[in-house]
Amino acid sequence: MSARVSIVTVCYNAAETLERTIQAVLAQTWSDLEYIVIDGGSSDGSVDIIRRYQDRIAFWVSEKDGGISDAFNKGVRHATGKYVSFVNADDWPEPANVAVAVERLEAHPEAAFAYGDLTVHRRGTPVYRYDGAANYMEGFGLSMGRLNHPTMICRRDVFDAIGLFDTSYRIAMDFDWLLRLHKAGFRGLYDRRIQGHMETGGVSVRLMLQALSETRDAALAAGQSHRRVWLHFRIARLKARLRLFGETAISHALVQRMRRHLLGSVTAP
Repeated sequence: MSARVSIVTVCYNAAETLERTIQAVLAQTWSDLEYIVIDGGSSDGSVDIIRRYQDRIAFWVSEKDGGISDAFNKGVRHATGKYVSFVNADDWPEPANVAVAVERLEAHPEAAFAYGDLTVHRRGTPVYRYDGAANYMEGFGLSMGRLNHPTMICRRDVFDAIGLFDTSYRIAMDFDWLLRLHKAGFRGLYDRRIQGHMETGGVSVRLMLQALSETRDAALAAGQSHRRVWLHFRIARLKARLRLFGETAISHALVQRMRRHLLGSVTAP
């Protein structure tokens, strides 16, 4: 079985973590790999790191862009593989991820993508894990639910079907794209053997409240109930504010009680 997989890394001034990402991508056990690196015009030494590996990178560029969405889209346009995966400069996959995903997707042509679990690290130390789930649709729509985008490997042709990332989103472009993907009838499959890692402190964490606002806008644009969206994002905003103050244990217990009380009484859209 042979199917080319295009892995896209987007980065900007990410010299501290970029080499770890590149090495993890190049360590994939899947042989037919096309690696694409889109740098936003870094000035911190990132380009020097890319150059050290350029003989194993199919395409790379370092130039000013319009943000993460624009960089993602550049990567997709250059991708020639049957499958595409995004591994950003704060992320790193386990060596067998691509092989496992291709095996599952080749066996299940009805699935648009495969995904797994995501472990979040702080300065290289694991702090918590987001477990994926086969029934991720139960929590999807107002939030990502149990679908971990950094672990996804998807079919290249779904971009032809639903379009690229919306550049009006600076942070929640992946959520918006997945909403459009599911609205078009595509679904994914979960495999716990797919294990991704992410360093905390990325743009979505640093700009948490803006990320929530964009997620809310994407949910509304996808046709979610205004009342459910309003309730959900009031809860999410409170949780984000508590997390920013470091009260993670308190926020988790409080938010779960509020969610059961408020959302439980709202009629589904």
